[in-house]
Amino acid sequence: MQKKLLEQLEWDVLIILDAWRFDYAGQYFRRFIFDCVNSGASCTTEWLKKTWDGKYDYTYVSGNPFVNNSKNPITDYYNFIARDHFTNIIDAWSEVDNFGRTKPQVVAELATKSLYDKDKTIVHFLQPHAPYLFDNITKDWRYYTKKFMPKKLIDKVYGVLPGTTKQKMSLEMSYLKHYSLDQIKKAYCANLYSVDIVITPFVEKLLHKGFNVIITSDHAEYLGEYGKVGHGGEHTPLITTVPFVYLEGN
Repeated sequence: MQKKLLEQLEWDVLIILDAWRFDYAGQYFRRFIFDCVNSGASCTTEWLKKTWDGKYDYTYVSGNPFVNNSKNPITDYYNFIARDHFTNIIDAWSEVDNFGRTKPQVVAELATKSLYDKDKTIVHFLQPHAPYLFDNITKDWRYYTKKFMPKKLIDKVYGVLPGTTKQKMSLEMSYLKHYSLDQIKKAYCANLYSVDIVITPFVEKLLHKGFNVIITSDHAEYLGEYGKVGHGGEHTPLITTVPFVYLEGN
């Protein structure tokens, strides 16, 4: 299990790529050799609840809004309050691009500024999680909400969205109405590549400074299997099997 490895290995920086599939690992990050592990979760908040069930003197640089410093914490069914578990949380999720995606460059930049020799740091990139990078984006209400909603209202909107499996998968499942499976897979890969080009130099710098680094994911993603796109709710091997690499600093 992934949790045991995180407890047993000596690491300084843990990098999470949200919704990353093991069978898509080898196409990118070719500098690294991956194994696979069972994350035990089908969505981010379940992973958080199961993996980080204590109190940790860690810094968490978060590109995912479910780990946040909000006065009114953004939660769902699993009710994970990140401030109860991590000493320092750096919000990197509120700045988005034209696709409504958390910018991977911002996550890496904030992580670089926050790294200390004595502190373990978790760096959570939202990619390759939706929104994917389509050549021609179909703009629905979710796109406009993420792009134009004032920052101070983001917490409230996330707080009132119900946490049912259907709604967790709604963004990704909506792609099936507008795109072919080939287009969806291509857009998922483009999203993965967008974080690959950020993480590779970021990790090289970490290793050069002597940091031990783990790269893994919280869960995987359906890309047309069983007629589904997305994740959440089901503990199938496809969803809970994620990449895992351990790199020792130079």
